[in-house]
Amino acid sequence: MTATQKSSYVVSAGLAELFAAAISMGLGAYLAAITENKHYEIAEVREKLEAAAKPHGFDERLYHLFNRYGVQREAAENVVRELQIDEKRSLQFLMDVEHKTERTSKSLACAEGFIMANSYFLGGLTPLCPYIIFLKDDTVDDVNKGLYISVAVTTLALLIFGYAKAKISGCRKSDSAWSAIQTLIVGIIAGGASYGVVRAVRAISPAY
Repeated sequence: MTATQKSSYVVSAGLAELFAAAISMGLGAYLAAITENKHYEIAEVREKLEAAAKPHGFDERLYHLFNRYGVQREAAENVVRELQIDEKRSLQFLMDVEHKTERTSKSLACAEGFIMANSYFLGGLTPLCPYIIFLKDDTVDDVNKGLYISVAVTTLALLIFGYAKAKISGCRKSDSAWSAIQTLIVGIIAGGASYGVVRAVRAISPAY
C-alpha cells in the first residue's frame, strides 16, 4: 500500500488486512487442531474395534512395529507381553508409534488459535507502526519517512526472528546467522513483490 503514496491508505488498509488475516489465521489454527483431534479419535476407535475382533492380529502388529526398528521378535516378546497386560497402554503405544498422533484438548486448540492470531497481528503491526507515527498531513514525505523507517525496523525484526528461531532450535551461531539471512531474503521477496504489484497496477491504471 506504500505505492499509493497516502499514509491514510497504508494505515487503514493495513489495519483492515491485519485484523481480517489475524482472525482467519487464528480460526485456521483452531480448526486444524480440532480436526487433528478428530482424526485421533477416529483412529483410536478403529484400533479398539480391531483389537477386540482380532486380538492375535493386534499383537502381531506390535511385533511388526518393533521389527521396523530392528528389534527381533525374540527380543520384543517381553515388551509385548508387558503391553498386553494393559489394553489402554498397548493401544496408546500403537497410537504414538504407528499413527504418530496425539490427542488435542479443546483448551489447547483455543490456545493455538489465540497464539497464531496474535502472532500474525503483532508481526504485521511492526512494519505498520512507522506509518502510524508519521500520519500527520498525509503527504508524500510522510509516506516516504514511514517507508524508510518501516524497512529498517522490519529488516531488524526479520534478522532477530530468524536468528532467535534457529538458536532456540539448538543451531550453531553460523547456522543461526544463515537462518537470519534466509528469513530476511524471504521477507524482501514478499515485500518487494507486493510493492511491485501495486506500482505496476498504478502504472497501468493511474486511477487506482
